[in-house]
Amino acid sequence: MPARGDFSFIVDKADRVVYEDMYAAITKANAWASIKTDPDERTMRQIKANLADCVGPSSFALRQMQCIARQGWDEWVSAMTAHV
Repeated sequence: MPARGDFSFIVDKADRVVYEDMYAAITKANAWASIKTDPDERTMRQIKANLADCVGPSSFALRQMQCIARQGWDEWVSAMTAHV
């Protein structure tokens, strides 16, 4: 099981970078509890501010981060790697 925040198992490099950037931005904004539900505008501003120098964020990556927040890292990784 990869360590929390280690997306090295994501094969597509562009996807991996977006996931890493989104994960780092949410962590820096201390927004993990907030994204379990749909984030409010303030939380989204904090996350976007932390993504300023990153590859463009995607709503798909944000939804995946919500899954991590809701399910936990280990369960999410297991689900993501089950079909590999």
